[in-house]
Amino acid sequence: MIIGGKLGIGSEDEVAQTERLLSAGFTAVFADGTSLDSFQKFVLSLPAPGSGVTRSLDSGVRAVEAAW
Repeated sequence: MIIGGKLGIGSEDEVAQTERLLSAGFTAVFADGTSLDSFQKFVLSLPAPGSGVTRSLDSGVRAVEAAW
């Protein structure tokens, strides 16, 4: 599960907020201002459903490495 966009309304530290969301179970967090290219790379890194392939994510994306 991923989340993106404006993640808060205050001046809360974005890095800390991202870490909390990842700890809560989100696979990736794309904060406001993240490039569309980063999101597209993430989507393209996903294997076809049922393929059993494990992939590492691009280092530019704040995400948890997972077995898809």
